[in-house]
Amino acid sequence: MAAGLWAMLVWRPTSEPLRLALDPWPSEELLWLAKERGLFAAEGLDVQVVEMQSAADSHIAFERGHVDLMVATCAELVGPNDRALRAVLALDASFGADVVLARNGIADVAALKGRRVAYEPGSLAAHHLLRALESAGLGWNDVTAVPMALVSSNEAFAKGEFDAVVTYPPWSVELVKAGGVHPIFDSSRIPNEIVDLVVTDATVLKRIPDLPARLRRVWGKAQLLLSDDAALAAMAARERMSASEFHAVLGDGIRLVPAGEQVD
Repeated sequence: MAAGLWAMLVWRPTSEPLRLALDPWPSEELLWLAKERGLFAAEGLDVQVVEMQSAADSHIAFERGHVDLMVATCAELVGPNDRALRAVLALDASFGADVVLARNGIADVAALKGRRVAYEPGSLAAHHLLRALESAGLGWNDVTAVPMALVSSNEAFAKGEFDAVVTYPPWSVELVKAGGVHPIFDSSRIPNEIVDLVVTDATVLKRIPDLPARLRRVWGKAQLLLSDDAALAAMAARERMSASEFHAVLGDGIRLVPAGEQVD
């Protein structure tokens, strides 16, 4: 009886739902799966998933106080923000999934000089493009970098309106499958620079001080579900990929951070 009462006190549900912004990116699907499979609820966390179209949209929603948690890279956390940001979980490191795609005939990054490149502002894309240009001895002014919303930039590139685009799965998978394009730079060239984090603010942590520990346990259990064929198929479908494509991206282009490697 005493043990049961103690468990109820420790794992009582949070008083208000935690609004979690998720946008298309393979590892974020594990957080969606955690919600669907009741993993957050098992930790006493009432999580409401808020679907976004892109990382930039998630950031805007977070800055305006419309969500309590978002996924962001380290590069995206550098900049003006009225809310005191706190990283509470490391999801992954990108080791090739983030790419600069160019049209066939553009052999490498150096060949982008003087050409039009689409990228999403307010996201990791500007940093990724700059690092790509630096790898070929180029700078920002050596290309015509056109800021555009992520979905629009990928659609415009597919229509031939740009010579290259900064992108990532699921859009990069769709573009390569359509043909006529190829990667000229990817995040394997800048290892450990693109790390995805779940971020919140001090207000949320004051309300739930042990949130990072709870999220680590959720994350560890969610990763175990990668061996579940039904779970894998459901996540892949949300990312507009086949199960094999989804598994390949997670296996080759993204390194998930195990729960045991999280840093307080």
